[in-house]
Amino acid sequence: MYETSDALLRKPKLYENTGGATTTMTSTIRIRLEKPQDYHAVEELTRKAFWGCMNQPTCDGEHLLVHKLRNLPSFVPELDFVAEVDGQLAGHIIYSIAGVITPDDREIEVLNFGPISVLPEYKRSGVGTALMRHSVLEAQKLGYRAIIFYGHPDYYPRFGFNRASSFGITSENGKSFDALMAMPLYDGALDGVSGRYIYDKVYDTDPQEVDEFDQTFPPKEPVVLPPIKLLTERLPENAKRAMNAHKIAYVSQLQSYSGVEILSWEGIGEQNMVQINHILKELGQPEKLLPTSHILQLAQMGVRLPVVQKIRQKAGIAVHRVESGGAHYVLKVLENPEDRREIANYEMLAALGIPTLPMLKHTACALLLPDVEHSSEYRLGCEADLSDPKVATAIAKWYRKLHGKGRAYLG
Repeated sequence: MYETSDALLRKPKLYENTGGATTTMTSTIRIRLEKPQDYHAVEELTRKAFWGCMNQPTCDGEHLLVHKLRNLPSFVPELDFVAEVDGQLAGHIIYSIAGVITPDDREIEVLNFGPISVLPEYKRSGVGTALMRHSVLEAQKLGYRAIIFYGHPDYYPRFGFNRASSFGITSENGKSFDALMAMPLYDGALDGVSGRYIYDKVYDTDPQEVDEFDQTFPPKEPVVLPPIKLLTERLPENAKRAMNAHKIAYVSQLQSYSGVEILSWEGIGEQNMVQINHILKELGQPEKLLPTSHILQLAQMGVRLPVVQKIRQKAGIAVHRVESGGAHYVLKVLENPEDRREIANYEMLAALGIPTLPMLKHTACALLLPDVEHSSEYRLGCEADLSDPKVATAIAKWYRKLHGKGRAYLG
């Protein structure tokens, strides 16, 4: 049973030598279902992964959550995976059943995941990505509708998660924030689904119970969290006031907010965000996504588990090649407002019935097109086309139609 769900991925692993240089070697990430004999090791792994995370100098109970969740009806054992790197346990992800309570009091079943844990020495080596991609694909195969959860709002959009509020889904008490995210597991899965998100109450851990459970593990010194002054002392006064107004005490607390949310704070502008990201990078903290990030554009378009390769970026226009679910696309992101008329131009050509490369999806600042290099319907022009009478005739007909429709449109 376990062997049939195994997944092997090859990723580069970095080994640091005493001279400060790095050597790239190949290691294997293996994803398999968790076994009972893994339980305690996974709980230790979870404790280490979350030690000193966000605004907690120790672990906030994620290891206890994993311990208790396995014995509850909401637990989904088919989606309880561990990751091994060269035979060593390196990460873990766990899923549970959650729901959306609609305005007419129906409960729509969805998945919740978390915690997802990666040992500190394996972070940024592809382990978390491997766990996410494998578990989402397995959830699709099992026929689940959607995944909704609370998490890092600038990390999970790269897998296709979007703000839950964009689907009309709020927290249980009716609030909306970017850390509450959702992803339909098939097209239209959340169409007509709106309401309040609910999850198993085991996630609301009791601090005393956490402390008692933590005593069963080896002693560990609390982490000294990076104070926010490491950031604010290098920012202008208006940005400092914004951080104070939102009671940000530690740099790591910013992981609770998306870049879009921080930009909405009074006193924070785009230049401040560029400066904030520069400092976060220096401090080894995750950078914030700007509103025109290609990651956010793909998430808003509903592209699941995209694999993205940048083709070029120049003068505020970025072009990316995208693969998702075996389909191939080209994403064009237009940072400058004056360039975004291209989106309206595609819409106008489609409305007039002018044959052109179809705009499959778009946001306010990006458009998704077919990748002609992987298309059976379209191809790029070549030098031989210049001397082909059939091609010349077809182009002439296209221009006549364009001009005729254009005159009628302008008239």
